[in-house]
Amino acid sequence: MQGDFAIMKILRDDATVGGLVGDRIYYYQTPQKTLLPYIIVEENNIEPFPTKDGASGADHDFVNVFIYSASVAELKNIANVVRQTLDDTSGTFDSIVVEHVMFQSQSGGFEEETNRKIYFKDQEYKVR
Repeated sequence: MQGDFAIMKILRDDATVGGLVGDRIYYYQTPQKTLLPYIIVEENNIEPFPTKDGASGADHDFVNVFIYSASVAELKNIANVVRQTLDDTSGTFDSIVVEHVMFQSQSGGFEEETNRKIYFKDQEYKVR
């Protein structure tokens, strides 16, 4: 279904998200020494949606959006904006038809790299 690519398109095209992270929205990994804050999008799982007639014609994609920041306040703000941008969204994005994006869960944590602290949120979305 390519829900991960649709999520990337939605986030990259949103002016509010762009105002917070610039163009630092990546697929699976970032370049080394990427400036904070940034977002990583990953496809996590695919759930088949079979019909009585046979194989699944339209899967549900589970997509994770990881948000990284140097401060908790900034992290929470970006996480809220990302959720408002994605949750309950539908439409066509780069020719990918999305019936519905639904927020599933959120968790968070803290990482310490050389000379910097990084706070993160992991949001999961179901895309159909």
